[in-house]
Amino acid sequence: MIYRFDDCELDMARVVLRRAGEEVSVEPQVFELLRCLIERRGEVVRKEEILDEVWGDRFVSESALTSRVKSARRAVGDDGTAQRVIRTVHGRGYEFVAAVHERADAADTVTPAEPAPGRVPNALPLAVQTLIGRDEQLDRLLADLTDCRLVSIVGPAGVGKTSVGLELGRRAPAPRDGVYLVELVTVGDDEAALAAIATTLDVSIRQQTSIDDAIIDMLRPRQALLILDNCEHLVEPIADLVDRILHAAPEVTVVTTGREPLAVPGERVHVVEPLDVRGLDELGLDELAEVPAIALFVERARAADSRFELTSDTAAAVAEICRRLDGIPLALE
Repeated sequence: MIYRFDDCELDMARVVLRRAGEEVSVEPQVFELLRCLIERRGEVVRKEEILDEVWGDRFVSESALTSRVKSARRAVGDDGTAQRVIRTVHGRGYEFVAAVHERADAADTVTPAEPAPGRVPNALPLAVQTLIGRDEQLDRLLADLTDCRLVSIVGPAGVGKTSVGLELGRRAPAPRDGVYLVELVTVGDDEAALAAIATTLDVSIRQQTSIDDAIIDMLRPRQALLILDNCEHLVEPIADLVDRILHAAPEVTVVTTGREPLAVPGERVHVVEPLDVRGLDELGLDELAEVPAIALFVERARAADSRFELTSDTAAAVAEICRRLDGIPLALE
């Protein structure tokens, strides 16, 4: 069966979403969300029903559903303001409101192909900007990942801990069962932290099983890399869980970022320092352009205005800006 709406097609046999004739890559949960809403179009589907149908007995937070709805709207050219395709009914659920035409397809009898061998989950976003001035530290981090199962990347606010952690995950050899990123910056308490991790891992939770036990049970047989980003306000619960993971899941490696280490046995700590801005006045123009802090400023300036150049006229001002901002990457950006 193929469901057509607006300029989109949801091909059930091939498990493909197409828009304007082009295939759109979506997460499996986004595809299932669209299927669920289309098959029950014309009625409001309660959030609880969607969670049960899309995720089954897996533990997920309501924020996971909200995130998938946003992704579904983006994939079909809708948004939360227009709501031409998916309507939000506050306090209840969602309704598929676009006109739908069904068409049977010969491929309906064909079993969808299995994923290509070697493909594993990878939750890391693609890099959209160059990480400047961290190559040597990344080499050391990669070396540590070969013989250490807990690496913590620490440093002051704005220094680029998250960027280093994500790039480490991209460069590290892909583990058999995938790379998972848990962003904790907006998580407020211990319970929410465990819920965020369980949601990211797509943990299946049974009745009478605690969330942390379910996380451990899921990871125990896995070979995976788990990146826990922005842990500074949740050090104690994250440290307790990571300690359990290290003891129970021998092939799971953990990378954390935060302003302080977890103080868990076996932890390898790497401090991310601001970019060096000493001695800039002593350098010529060509040498100055190679300084990471200057190079970062110039790259981001060009992104804002392609006409920007580091010249003898602008060099002194750029160097002064970098010095005043103490080489903090977020400030320079």
